Amino acid sequence: MKGGGVRPILPIRLLAGAAVCVFLGATLVSCGGPSEEERLIDRFKAMADLAEDEDAAGIMDVLSDDYGDFEGRDKAATEDMIRGYFESYRGIVLHVLGARVSDLRDDEAALEADVTFSSGAVEALRRLVKLAGQYYRIEVRWVKQGGVWLAAYAEWREVGLDDLLSESRDKLRNIL
Repeated sequence: MKGGGVRPILPIRLLAGAAVCVFLGATLVSCGGPSEEERLIDRFKAMADLAEDEDAAGIMDVLSDDYGDFEGRDKAATEDMIRGYFESYRGIVLHVLGARVSDLRDDEAALEADVTFSSGAVEALRRLVKLAGQYYRIEVRWVKQGGVWLAAYAEWREVGLDDLLSESRDKLRNIL
């Protein structure tokens, strides 16, 4: 070597890059990523997106094998119902207005959400006539299986504007 200096074992750039990676990794771990509540709400919103895409198979992937609803439908009957909706309504639009998670445990949780449902022509007129479609309160019981949240039970009912969650009314103002 020229100058009799000792050549470093690892180039400085590699060491600096490794230091940055360690710092970023530690920062991400300390921030913790999304909370379980946020994960559940995101999972629910993803289901709404699947419905808008008319993706029955995708929705079925989010339901547990022993899923049931308030009218006694199992997973297979629910799939038939969903496919029937897709055949009856074109251009389904769902807006998740507000959502709350409760009874959160390691492997179980409950979520209630307000959703507007509209389709095709109604959605096109929504802003002109300040019509949001129909409002529904959906309650879902979730179970965590293999680290993934799956819907195990659901019930829903139509609600009026005055019955919406407070955060739902705020979001509805933005939609209209």
